[in-house]
Amino acid sequence: MHTFQAFVIASVGGRHRCLAAISAEEDNEYESEPSLGRLRQAIRIFSEAQNRAPILHEIHLASRYDFSDKKELCPCPFIATCLNVACSYDLTECITKSPADTLRAGLPYKKARYNESMVIDISDLDCIKYCFLWFQIWPEGEWVRNGHEAPSSDLPRPRGPQTSLRDQSARVMVKSLLEQREIEPDLLSNVRGMTGSEKMLERILLENAMSVDGSPASIELLDFVDAHRPHVDWSRYPNLTVDTAIAILKRPSFSQTTTVSLHLNALAAPEKLAELSDGIGELRNLVVLSKPGHEDDMESADDLVHSACANAGRGLAKGALYLSSPFACGLEDWIWLEHETTPPSSQAFPVAQFLLVHQGQFLYGRPRFEYFFLGDAVCGPIKAVNGLFRYLRGMCCHHGHDGSTGLAVAYGFACASSTLGNPDQTSIGPLPSETYLIAKRQYLYEPSRLYSKMRDLTPGTWTMLIAKKIVPKERPEGCHEYAYHVHLKCAMVRSKTTMKADSSDPTWRPFTSSDVEVVGLDRFLELTVPQLAAQELREAVEELEESVKRNPPHPLATVSFHLLGPDEACNLLNQFSSRVPKTGRAANKAISGEDGAQSKLS
Repeated sequence: MHTFQAFVIASVGGRHRCLAAISAEEDNEYESEPSLGRLRQAIRIFSEAQNRAPILHEIHLASRYDFSDKKELCPCPFIATCLNVACSYDLTECITKSPADTLRAGLPYKKARYNESMVIDISDLDCIKYCFLWFQIWPEGEWVRNGHEAPSSDLPRPRGPQTSLRDQSARVMVKSLLEQREIEPDLLSNVRGMTGSEKMLERILLENAMSVDGSPASIELLDFVDAHRPHVDWSRYPNLTVDTAIAILKRPSFSQTTTVSLHLNALAAPEKLAELSDGIGELRNLVVLSKPGHEDDMESADDLVHSACANAGRGLAKGALYLSSPFACGLEDWIWLEHETTPPSSQAFPVAQFLLVHQGQFLYGRPRFEYFFLGDAVCGPIKAVNGLFRYLRGMCCHHGHDGSTGLAVAYGFACASSTLGNPDQTSIGPLPSETYLIAKRQYLYEPSRLYSKMRDLTPGTWTMLIAKKIVPKERPEGCHEYAYHVHLKCAMVRSKTTMKADSSDPTWRPFTSSDVEVVGLDRFLELTVPQLAAQELREAVEELEESVKRNPPHPLATVSFHLLGPDEACNLLNQFSSRVPKTGRAANKAISGEDGAQSKLS
């Protein structure tokens, strides 16, 4: 095994800065193939339209970051998550590689043993650049020249005057408009006519970003610049309130806007952000990223926004909510949400946990019952279903599995598409921090099987319940390989009243069919995303099932899907509950702070 390093850089304030860095282990027998595969995946993720808004948002935030501070682990947690997934997970085969470790962005380049490292430049997302570094030809240590920081090739060069009289006039008129409390119609008309294009006016507004607020002139100018755009980026206007954003987005000219990015000051108004995400037009993606890390003030603000949007953000059920804390915590071995045995209800992010039981042959002493907490994955119902099928395609169908499959769950749900009917789209979300931390610790340190502790079932949350059974088939004559069939039984379960999951709790009682609602995946989507047609949802789920059947894990394997019945689901839930005391103790040990881990688990 040897170490592979990858760096993501971008032009920030006239210099190229490192925004994210990882190291990973790879096998000596492969030379450049793994590196090329990681590079292709990274370019695919950074080029994905769904990821563009949070990437640009973090690049803008980086201009205010002190890069001389070497203590911060990852100043851009979303970008770091993109790089981590690209280097740790096969997007095509849906299987995990060695988990990557996040490095401090200011860490010097170290000579990777026996292999090259790569640098990816995302300054221009429409033309991503890259290069490989070989230890034989690159010096180890800081990237300096003659003892000084190496200057970027894109530093501004002295030039003659470039601003025309027309542009100067436009700047004066825009500044005058922004200073007015009442709109002067003739001046507004002249501004629109003189600038001639939205791009020029957008540049002028950014030059006067502090003056863009809730005034009528600001609203009219933003309407002129951003109308009919699918993605609206207002993250560089600190005085633009959420109320003003709501008023603008309710205009007919923004009826097709799907994504909005707001300044971190918007985190101070969680109820207003919930109103913004509650089904305004086609809006379904909300980006409010903040300074990096898990400082208490920013994490508390993100918690409040997440809680407010969870039960009011109907639009988010079809898209995603981007906050910095969930991304940063997943990378820094830090549990994001406070541990709650009874998870709070959530309409926008309804899936609390994923329970999987392995049945039939080929277990070979491996664990039968697996528990994964997904309440911190900020996962809408569509993304959750797409994430489940990513997992099924990659791991669940294999006749054997090496211990916990938690890493496959974490990566599969983090990169699942949030769009219906486009499951191969790579829409990066946060790594579910509890599941990821436990699975990674098991991979690195623990020989035993470690899982999340099963949460109580409630009317306001759903549990994914999967039973996988492998049975042998008669193999073709002359064939010496195993032939087998994979039965996958799936159900989404929620209880009619809160029911304890821990069988050692004095108030625990067995699950019965009268206590729970058991539905298929298509019905689950009908209940959680009522804005979409039932027929469209059924066809999307059927296509996902067919995608697994068309790509079995083995040439002699076949796959079939079935719905778990209520009685069978309750029987499995009771079996899971009987093991909760033991798995809970193991989970507490895994994330209690041993081996340097940090946790909010009590």
